[in-house]
Amino acid sequence: MALSILPIKPRLLIFAVVACCCVLPLQAEYPSWEVISSGSSSERVSLTPAGEGFATLRAALDSLAEPRRLSAIRIDRTPAYRAVQSELYPYLEQHHRETLEAALASSGNLHNPKMRALGGPFREAVLATSYVESVNELLAGYGLEVVGLSFEKLLLDRRQQPPSFFAVIWLNIEPCPEGSCTGSEP
Repeated sequence: MALSILPIKPRLLIFAVVACCCVLPLQAEYPSWEVISSGSSSERVSLTPAGEGFATLRAALDSLAEPRRLSAIRIDRTPAYRAVQSELYPYLEQHHRETLEAALASSGNLHNPKMRALGGPFREAVLATSYVESVNELLAGYGLEVVGLSFEKLLLDRRQQPPSFFAVIWLNIEPCPEGSCTGSEP
């Protein structure tokens, strides 16, 4: 079927395809956890939300033969990300108002310089959430802690109130220095 006989304009069709392929997967949630590792004893382990796997983050951690090899936990596709999302805008509004307002006035896409400037404050805001705090408490029982985060593809959707942020987010995990972890036992 030629594009010219479709009932919608080609540009709109291209936009719809891009939206379905790019934006919707960012919003998909997976209710379970998957352990990612090549099996090499020298490689680090990551946990990522998956369609099938362990029902809880604790169960995924318990499945690890060597939990201290864990290097990252992906959080953007978890049901808990809604709670993270609800804390981001208020935090940024309180602590980085000018940077946030500049990003809100921009196109909101990942290539915009105003969005790049929001990267550091966004990282700070995610790390300040109660979800990351609860993950840190859980990890402490395994001798681990969240030491930072990395993200990619930061987007800002102003159509929602408050505006929403979308990014692929990995919490960076490292073993605690000996004796410095505090938290509950697994």
